[in-house]
Amino acid sequence: MKGNDNKNELVFFVMSLSHPRCIKRVAAFRDAGYHCIVYGYRRGLYDVNEYPDGIEVHLLGEVKNRDYKNNFWRVKKDVAKVLHQHGSKTRYYAFGFTPSLFFAIKGAHFIYECSDIRYAIPKFNKIRWLFKLIDRWLIRKSRVTVMTSGGFAVFFGAEKNEKVVILPNRVSPSLSTVVRKSLSASEHLSFGFVGLIRYWNILRFAEVIGNDFPEYSFHFFGAVDPVYSKKFEIITAKIPNVIYHGKFRSPEDLADIYRHLDLIVACYDNATLNVQIAEPNKLYESLLFCKPIIVSSNTYLSRRVQQFGCGYVIDANEYDSVKAFIANLRIDDINRVSGNELAISLSEIIDDPSALLEKVSSL
Repeated sequence: MKGNDNKNELVFFVMSLSHPRCIKRVAAFRDAGYHCIVYGYRRGLYDVNEYPDGIEVHLLGEVKNRDYKNNFWRVKKDVAKVLHQHGSKTRYYAFGFTPSLFFAIKGAHFIYECSDIRYAIPKFNKIRWLFKLIDRWLIRKSRVTVMTSGGFAVFFGAEKNEKVVILPNRVSPSLSTVVRKSLSASEHLSFGFVGLIRYWNILRFAEVIGNDFPEYSFHFFGAVDPVYSKKFEIITAKIPNVIYHGKFRSPEDLADIYRHLDLIVACYDNATLNVQIAEPNKLYESLLFCKPIIVSSNTYLSRRVQQFGCGYVIDANEYDSVKAFIANLRIDDINRVSGNELAISLSEIIDDPSALLEKVSSL
């Protein structure tokens, strides 16, 4: 096993190599002068995104979504290989619960980034308490824990933990020069979903637009989760004003995508704990491009939308409630909300990892 006390080297372990948030985080450390080495997997979802120059990337193969058992043992084996390659004195940055668990068990010096609660799905309801205990242990064992939502800190009771850095998934600094302007929406509204297509509420919203509002259009941008592909294909094939534009690069393609949209649909399925406490990047993208966002009620995201005054909070779980919301939308109010967004400072919208960089530099 090698030993490495180079404080300017960070080894990253990524569950989805081309996820834009992971690329953004690694690039921030590279820009701060770190030698960044990345190990990770393909997942077939964000595979159009690439790491910038100056970052060493090692592909560990491909993992399947929701294949929890096989992925668990696969990560255990690969974490051991990475530790053997780089040694116990190296600092590691682990994206997600499973790799962080094995770095902790091995006694490695690691930073833990928590961007979702994988065990929040119903499958794990009976043993969620156990996973939560383990997660709290991981926070204690980590040198620093990054959480992408203040809702996660509340869930873990870690709001005052000095080891925890709340770093919402804000927009890449590469978009800080975007010319922002408020909407002058017309009667022909363009709704859009931008991201991984994997929520029944989003598909229902598109279906309502297609069936009941032919004067409007709904646009999908992103990869389709296989679980939802059959329903998605039916909707996009049979309804002419529901259009699929395919995958996109983030952040490179975002300005062009948002230029064609009036309202951003992000009303995820709020029956799951993860959706209830997460703070998705769609919030900050909608703020940057001054496009009102539509989100589900009873979520941390809905509270943030109300704080910013940047969108609409709805019950998206029923067809009729979505239909009633759309029927009652007013153009003047949409333009008013867009004006609210324009007034929000870029400092609230653009990613600023300085607090994280400062903590890591002191390790």
